[in-house]
Amino acid sequence: MLIQRKASSKDEPNSRVTTKRFYYKSKALMKEVSYLNGKKHGTEKWYYESGALEYEIAYANGKEHGTKKRYYRSGALE
Repeated sequence: MLIQRKASSKDEPNSRVTTKRFYYKSKALMKEVSYLNGKKHGTEKWYYESGALEYEIAYANGKEHGTKKRYYRSGALE
């Protein structure tokens, strides 16, 4: 499923933010990734099939920005 929305940034009013969502065969959300002008931008999130958050990875203009976070299935930060 592909969802598109206009960027809300005042610095880049003509930018396009695209959020892509990927699903397991069971139809549970696997990951969601946002792109700004075709480059990863924002927080990429991966989920366990149970729906619990597995990873959070921040991106800015296509490059990793900040720290990666990994979570146990219980929800505790690794």
